[in-house]
Amino acid sequence: MKDNRYFYRELKLLETFSEAVDANLHQALPHDWWVVVADVADSTSAIEAGDYKKVNTVGVACIAAVINVDKEIDIPFVFGGDGAIFAVPDCMVQKVIEALRGAQKLSRDSFGLDLRVGLMSVGDLVREKLPVNLAKIRLSPYLSYASLSGGGWEQAERLVKENISSAVTMVHIDGGIAEASFEGFECRWQGV
Repeated sequence: MKDNRYFYRELKLLETFSEAVDANLHQALPHDWWVVVADVADSTSAIEAGDYKKVNTVGVACIAAVINVDKEIDIPFVFGGDGAIFAVPDCMVQKVIEALRGAQKLSRDSFGLDLRVGLMSVGDLVREKLPVNLAKIRLSPYLSYASLSGGGWEQAERLVKENISSAVTMVHIDGGIAEASFEGFECRWQGV
């Protein structure tokens, strides 16, 4: 089997926004990758209560935790304000679960928020005729960003949030090792 751990790093960079939103230029994720969804449960109520900074902080902390698992492997992600969605190769799944348990611990202990986390196999989604595609767009000489397409992303997010499918691996804070590095994480909030 081909080693796909560097799939995202080796993905051709697109140069314009119009290219990034052209799904015909997106590539299918390898079947041995996983879609990972991290989401602050009941974030709407927390935001209505004025805790938007806490919600956003937990969402960014998830990204730091996953990115720091193995800095040799580039991880595509999209920040959603109250969490993030990632794609990770199979070789990272166990360490990513441990890191996200660490993010769940941080979320609960420091912010009083419940961080819901679940994973789905790309192969399982594709077998259900739900594509999981992405592209990488260059934002600057030093920064690129993932652009997602295909119904697999939305389906994974829905199933994780609803926790109704046996195809979803839910991550629970008390399910094992909960260790995360938040190195590089910073949040520069300024009142407007």
